[in-house]
Amino acid sequence: MMRTLIGLSLMAIACLDLTHSAETDDNSYLDVYFKVHSTDGLFDASQESISYYISVLGVQKHFDLQNVALNIRRIYRNEKTFEDSTVVGLTKELLNIKGKSYLGFKLFGLPAHIQDYVIVEVSELIHNGIPVRSTFSSNGVDFSVEIFKKKEVILGGAIPYGINMDDDDNTTSSNTTQKHCSCIDYDCGCCERAIIRKINLDDNVCVNVSYISADIGLEISLSVNNQTYFASEISATNPPAICFDLPYLHGIASLCVRLHDLHVNTNEDGNEFLVGCSDVEVHVLHQAIAVIQTGCFRIRI
Repeated sequence: MMRTLIGLSLMAIACLDLTHSAETDDNSYLDVYFKVHSTDGLFDASQESISYYISVLGVQKHFDLQNVALNIRRIYRNEKTFEDSTVVGLTKELLNIKGKSYLGFKLFGLPAHIQDYVIVEVSELIHNGIPVRSTFSSNGVDFSVEIFKKKEVILGGAIPYGINMDDDDNTTSSNTTQKHCSCIDYDCGCCERAIIRKINLDDNVCVNVSYISADIGLEISLSVNNQTYFASEISATNPPAICFDLPYLHGIASLCVRLHDLHVNTNEDGNEFLVGCSDVEVHVLHQAIAVIQTGCFRIRI
């Protein structure tokens, strides 16, 4: 089911030296896991959450707390541990830091005698992919951070872009294969099993595409585990991606449905078909982490 402990917001503090050029690492991001654990029961039993934010730092001991109030989010308690998972996009600003670069974790709601920040160097991780694992203790509270460099993953077995489906006559087929959607007359269902641990997704993701008319175009809907999250009418000519927030992760994670390679084909009998493919993009804090290729369709029009 789609629920998770993700609860960070990110802020790039304006302390970056941009004089050193670097290549943009397309589709890469930092995958961050952070835990705060009380070994001595220092947290009050009624305290269900603490707040913190992550900053990108070009100077190890530089914390600028101005204008961060709107970026502070809560993470919630699991027995004696507060834990969270989030992503940091590898932007040009982060890649272009001259010298060493750091992630700073600033915490709020800790007991007064506990250190309320952790700074972790990520230079080797960003440029060489070496994972970061760091632990720190302060007066009965343990902090642990694990950070990995990852790339956007492609899930599913849709036909690669540019492959011709025009010779396939699947207009009345009810069979679903790895490459094709299941289509009957004017309706197609395109499904793929997706496992994305970052958002606790382990379900069937389905895009349903229906042809309405030449004037209106298409109706598309998206469902996860047989629950429909949205339906919308769109033009069949260069349709834009349609995005929506996941209900359990509002403002944190979103899904975007994108149709591509749309064109009209006519068979030997003079019947016309709309041919195309559908993808579902997964975004966490506006960073694309996965693309679910749900399949390619051929709808009679």
